[in-house]
Amino acid sequence: DDGIEITGHTETDTLNVSGLSTFVGVSNFKDDVKFRGSDGVKIKFDHEDDSFKFLDGSKLFFGNNTDLEIFHDATNSNSIIQSDTGDLQINSGNSAGKVEINVNNNVAGDTREASARFIKDGGVELYHNNILKFETLGVGITVFGNTETQTLNVTGISTFAGAIDAN
Repeated sequence: DDGIEITGHTETDTLNVSGLSTFVGVSNFKDDVKFRGSDGVKIKFDHEDDSFKFLDGSKLFFGNNTDLEIFHDATNSNSIIQSDTGDLQINSGNSAGKVEINVNNNVAGDTREASARFIKDGGVELYHNNILKFETLGVGITVFGNTETQTLNVTGISTFAGAIDAN
């Protein structure tokens, strides 16, 4: 057998290993850990802020057949969550039971602009430019602002307030 076998404790300032390495038991790393892809570092554990960073071009896969993937497409500046099997569900288990979809204009400043809110045992709210425009209620819907439609078919009782232009 060509190689080195170490039993017990060994400390080294730098260790470069090429080829297959097998670690048995708990492995502790003191500083950043970098995972290299075919064209350089793609994933990094940053010990300064205790985070995994998936750099452009790297993907996170879930499932035996890569059923779910999360990645950033740097070419088109898109962040993508893609489910190739079944439904993609977003669930909220907290007591408020609200799911929000926001556009974050400034990540560092945490300035979020609401796009949609889905409220447990309640309605759905849709926003334009952070202003509520459409809301579902227990009795129907409310539209805030003007409504434009190509064809309008109304059945049942209709109540109009103000001037009506039927041309």
